Amino acid sequence: MTDILKIPNILDNTSGFMLLFDVWDEYNHSADLTFDFSECTFIKQNGVAFLAGLACHIRKNGGVVFIDESTIIPKVMMNLAQNGFLKEITGESEPWDGNSVPLMQYFAHDINSIEKYLEDKWIGRGWIYTSSLLSEKIIGNILELYENAFEHSFSDVGVFTCGQRFPTKNELVLTIIDFGIGIPQSLNKYFKESKESFDGNYRLEKAFQDGFSTKRREQPRGVGLDLLKDFILKNHGQMDIYSNNECARIKSGNIRYAIKDFYFNGTAVNIKLKCDEKYYLIEGEPVDQPYF
Repeated sequence: MTDILKIPNILDNTSGFMLLFDVWDEYNHSADLTFDFSECTFIKQNGVAFLAGLACHIRKNGGVVFIDESTIIPKVMMNLAQNGFLKEITGESEPWDGNSVPLMQYFAHDINSIEKYLEDKWIGRGWIYTSSLLSEKIIGNILELYENAFEHSFSDVGVFTCGQRFPTKNELVLTIIDFGIGIPQSLNKYFKESKESFDGNYRLEKAFQDGFSTKRREQPRGVGLDLLKDFILKNHGQMDIYSNNECARIKSGNIRYAIKDFYFNGTAVNIKLKCDEKYYLIEGEPVDQPYF
């Protein structure tokens, strides 16, 4: 019997992510699944990445995933065609760039491809004005998020990512989602096996601490968000992270942590930047432009 998932409107705020986590709980064990868009008038990039990951998970376990295209209104159909969701699910309708940062699925061996994706399809599209050096450093910070997912999540379907530029809001948004065991659960395993004590309230806070690493033979390092955090501050952007029952928000130069009434096995990261007219570069660069 095929389950039918009636997809609602999906935003990339906390409520939107909670909705997606509920969808995962209800449908990730489906044998076969049909996406019904009759109740959906808009879907943001987090919904696209999440539903693509859900579909891949079901298929990997022997199921079949369908889209009832007759239920999709034209503007949603165009969005899903442009960013590559329809291609991912049906194998049809080649995507195009437009305002989308295309839907992609990546694994640990794809780091070079991810770097090129971030450069060509995200920060390098000219929607935000940054120096080459700053772009390189920001991409390096984002790559840390991908590498963290590959090292700790044990996701059997890799990492899904999708983004979108919203011209009317002057925003550029990127979502990164894995369907593994989550950062807090991974750290619980680490602390149990290493017999080290944990002296904080939030596992996410430990994961993002400079110098911390669960890999003993490597140079200790945290996720490395310092430069990204500073850029988000100057850009008036925002970054949200959800993993297991913990969440973190980078906004106004600070990181705030909380435990919420939800549970998601994996990790979801949402980065929102402002497409303003400023030119951003690293302090000390020999360029006659203001620096952040």
